[in-house]
Amino acid sequence: MREELKDLTSKSRHEFIGKFGRTGFKSGYKGYKPTILLKEITLVDNNGNNTIVADHLWLNYTKGFLELGELEIDDLIKFNARVNRYLKGVKGYRYAKVPDYGLSYPSKVSIVGNKTVRHPMPIKDPNALIGYIMKKNKYFYVSENRGYNEWYVNCYEGWLNK
Repeated sequence: MREELKDLTSKSRHEFIGKFGRTGFKSGYKGYKPTILLKEITLVDNNGNNTIVADHLWLNYTKGFLELGELEIDDLIKFNARVNRYLKGVKGYRYAKVPDYGLSYPSKVSIVGNKTVRHPMPIKDPNALIGYIMKKNKYFYVSENRGYNEWYVNCYEGWLNK
């Protein structure tokens, strides 16, 4: 389904809308990196038409997304981004790499049509942010044995109490 992204140039920014799914994190060489799952990503063209370009995409949970406050499932998020090509690992006999397309450098991030006040997010405390993500998705991380750590959750709860 991401073939539609393939046709877009990576040299220019495009406007997209996606539904918030959930938060997560990935392991990086400097520790955990927060991520955000968007579903049903559509490209908004100059005429205001929307074309579905991906059923879901994981993006870095950048400051632009964090400044929106605590997101709710299915919030519509509008943003600009560049298309990027990367090699995706696929499990098999050997760990094969296949080309895939994603979005990077999101900017002009906003919630579509929802003006309710949101709880703030720990923008400047990366450990508290990872703790928020772990606490919010505790069942998943514990049941899948995927790196749940109470220390990060305590960092988040300490941030809440400040």
